[in-house]
Amino acid sequence: MDTKSFNCVADKVSPDQIIRSGVFFSGSISLKKDNNHLIIFKLVNKEEMTYILKDINFNKEVKLEIFAYDEYPKEVQHKSTWDKFN
Repeated sequence: MDTKSFNCVADKVSPDQIIRSGVFFSGSISLKKDNNHLIIFKLVNKEEMTYILKDINFNKEVKLEIFAYDEYPKEVQHKSTWDKFN
């Protein structure tokens, strides 16, 4: 599974670059320098990611931490361990 990450200020990348980089996306977007305005998302598809990015102003105040996956990342899902508690 290929993974690409964007960990930068938003003026360093375009929305199209992010969308083209994968099929599923996880991460966060900080909209202000004070980090009190966050968008957090987990395993969204291209359509949902396009919706998230459509109203974001890609400038120096916006910080991106986005992971793009080329397929559904089964590796991030852990096997159940509930049977060990019985």
